[in-house]
This record gives sequence, C-alpha cells and structure tokens, in this order.
Amino acid sequence: MPSELLLKIYETTEPEDVQSARLISRKLYSFVKLHSNYLPRLPRDVTFEGSNESLVFTCGRIRLNLSNLDDVREAMENYCSTIEVAHLKIKHIPETGFGGILTVIVEQLRRFRQFAISALSLKNVHFAVEEIDCLTRFLPAIVKTCKDVSVEHSNFTVDDLRIFVNLQIEMSHFRLLDSAKDEATDKLNGDLLQIVGRQFNEIDRNRSFGAEIDHVSPESVCDFLKSWLRASNPFFFNLSVFNCDMVWMTRFMECCFQADLQHQYFEFASKTHPSAHVKVCFSEVNNFIE
Repeated sequence: MPSELLLKIYETTEPEDVQSARLISRKLYSFVKLHSNYLPRLPRDVTFEGSNESLVFTCGRIRLNLSNLDDVREAMENYCSTIEVAHLKIKHIPETGFGGILTVIVEQLRRFRQFAISALSLKNVHFAVEEIDCLTRFLPAIVKTCKDVSVEHSNFTVDDLRIFVNLQIEMSHFRLLDSAKDEATDKLNGDLLQIVGRQFNEIDRNRSFGAEIDHVSPESVCDFLKSWLRASNPFFFNLSVFNCDMVWMTRFMECCFQADLQHQYFEFASKTHPSAHVKVCFSEVNNFIE
C-alpha cells in the first residue's frame, strides 16, 4: 500500500491505534517512526526541572537525569518525537551548565511539530535575552491551543506574554506572579480580565476561569466583577490578586459603590441568576484578595 494512502488512513485513527500499528510489521514500524510528526500522538506532560546542579527530564513514566545540552537534545529526540506534548513545564533550571537550554527545547519542539501544547509553566527560571526571544517567536505557533499559562519568579516581561491577550483566546488559567510592578503589568492583567469579562456574555458557555496575579488595578477588578454580575450566562471563576493593601481595598470598594454593585458582607448576587453569587475575601495580613 502506498505511503500516501497509509498516511491518510492513520491520520483519522486514535493515537493508541497508531502506536499499536508499529507492532504489526517492520514496514508499519518504520512508517510510523518516519511519519510520527504528522500522525495522532498520545498526549504527555514534559518537565525539565533542576535538581542541585543537574536537570531531571520527565515524560510520562520516563525520568532521566541530564548533565548537559546534548543530553537534552537526545532525550527530546528519543521521547518527544512519538508523543504530543500537552503540558510543558520548565522549573528551577541550574545557573551553570545549561546556558541556552530554552533555545534547544524550542528547536526540538519545532523539529517534532509540537504545536498543540495546551499548558505552559515557567517557574524560577532566568534566561538570556536570546533564549526569551526564541520562545516568544515560538509562542504564535501554540497560542491558540495553550489556554493555561503560568509564569512565576522569572525574567519574562509583560511584552513577552501579551500575545496571549492580544489574540483573545479562551484562557482557562493565567498565573503571573512576582512580576515587576509597573503600568505595563497592570494593563496586561486588566486587559485579560476585560477580555474574559466580555466572554461572560457569550452563549453556550461551559467553562471555568482561574487567574492568579499580583498587580492589577482595583478598577479592572471592579469592571470584571460587574461584567459577571450582569452576564446572561456567567460561568465559574476564581480570581486571586496579591499585593493588595488597604489602600487598594478602599479604592476597590469605592469603585463598587460608584458602579452600584450592592453586597451583603462582600457577597455580590448576580442580577440575572438568583442562585449565583460572588464572594470576595480579603486578607489584610497577607495583602491578598480572592
């Protein structure tokens, strides 16, 4: 059977069946291996996590200790060519021995056509400018499928992440913590809440939204709350805002008063659904609102 016809057949099969086909014959094994980038693949979470001065690579049940960039390339070539990277996690990268690792990871993701990443997590990582540029050039390829973004204690800037807001995708979770407090950060978080607020009014909405941010204006949160309270078909959400002192809370309550958002002990009732409500909790000790 011609390879073109086999490719058409296996493009419509389940990932499990594609992997099972490798066991039928040597020809099918070679075919699947050669065309794995274009066939349905099993989704797996891939993690690069620093441990002391080494790096641990995890892909499903596979766990490897990596010591240099060549090991990173080899691990991704052996294990990321036949799976679909669903959640990419990069955490605690050692400061020495792995310079340029982000560039290597992105190059391998492109090589194996990993364009369906649904979640991206970056924690305690500080990359060179060239590496960040490499990732930001890759983001447009995954931005429509990546609906869960978490950036914590890293040197990524607001401009690096704005593409997720500009394209107005349906975010399910957004986490941006320990970022520099400036107007750009406030505006990014405010724009994200504004976009989600507009989506409250869309029909046939069956989803939830969660966000953890450490800088956003009280006015943006108030507008977000107002959109939910007046939405015809609101969905579940959980919003956590850090670095909110008493001044922030006072401004927030003033905004709610001016917008005529009435509440009972910080519990706001929906104007369209009698059983739906929003509970606002504020911790003065931790400067935290949820």
